[in-house]
Amino acid sequence: MKTKIILATRHLEDKDNLLKYGLDTPLKSSQKNNTFKLTETLAVVCKEKSVNNVDIYSSTSKRCMQTSKLLKKNIQKNNDNLNININPDKRIRALEKGDLILTELSYVDGEEFKPLMRAQEIFWEQSFKFGNYTYKFGDPLKKSKNKYHYPELNGVFSKYGECYAEFAIRNYDFLYDLSKNGSLYYNNIQPTLITHSTSLGLMIEIAKIAKLISKNFTLDTESRSLSKMTQQYYEKIIKNKTSKILAGESVLLDFRILFKPNISEILIKERDRLLALL
Repeated sequence: MKTKIILATRHLEDKDNLLKYGLDTPLKSSQKNNTFKLTETLAVVCKEKSVNNVDIYSSTSKRCMQTSKLLKKNIQKNNDNLNININPDKRIRALEKGDLILTELSYVDGEEFKPLMRAQEIFWEQSFKFGNYTYKFGDPLKKSKNKYHYPELNGVFSKYGECYAEFAIRNYDFLYDLSKNGSLYYNNIQPTLITHSTSLGLMIEIAKIAKLISKNFTLDTESRSLSKMTQQYYEKIIKNKTSKILAGESVLLDFRILFKPNISEILIKERDRLLALL
């Protein structure tokens, strides 16, 4: 039996209220009636493949779990022949950005929090421009007693987020386990992901790498690591914000080559390479 092509979706639009919810925000109330496109996409995929069962692998964040539950509820209204199973998995959560120090004077609901946007720019710069996969999100990088490389980040976070190595490790680990999951090989089950733009971006680039592997491309884990190759997606985000995957947007990920025996071991090699950096 052939491995399935996976339907992957970014969560629906969430609330912008950092003071009340922090960075784990729930969906906007209006999104309850905004699942038509997502529901239709999944229904069409299942119909084309004559599938009656859907395994949803969802990030454990509020916005992803709510999206998963809404999808299950709404698709079963008009497709009572579909059985939906939701599998929460914290490994495909968004990039962990730490804990912000916020006050009513420093932040207005509904507006972008500029220090957070700047922290994000610095994170990708450190991770890929400088190849610093152990740089923690939000760290101003102390140079001396009262001097920082990024003084604009000093005092913004009470706790720094994770580094790219930690983020990639958990996503590689998830994909490897998924490649070994028997449900991917059953013809009557459609695997579906509900996650975040950062995890989706990484997976999109890995799917492209899988196609290269199918063309006798050799991946050198030292000079051309998965982390270095997946940099392409994040560079697009930095240069052009419209390249980012939109809320509720779905993509089809073809991992059939990467999930073949032995080739999936590439994920574990890369995971271990990054673990050695920590």
